[in-house]
Amino acid sequence: MRVLTCQLRLRSFLGYTSVRDALPNTSHYALAALQYSDVVTRLITQNVDGLHAKALSSVWSAERIDSSVLELHGTLHVRTEFL
Repeated sequence: MRVLTCQLRLRSFLGYTSVRDALPNTSHYALAALQYSDVVTRLITQNVDGLHAKALSSVWSAERIDSSVLELHGTLHVRTEFL
């Protein structure tokens, strides 16, 4: 009987300091201000860096950010599992 095994590997870009330590710029904060004031209720972004969420993190909970921001192409700031 042969047993096949799969190795689960974790991939994260958090190890790259340029990704992990990046800070939101003026545009991120401007969009965050529009969301905070309810001018924009939901935001869809093509960015994968999570900087918009960082801009909102000082005024909103993680749950509210998750329900109001959609990162269309995914994100680099969360560890993902793949085979």
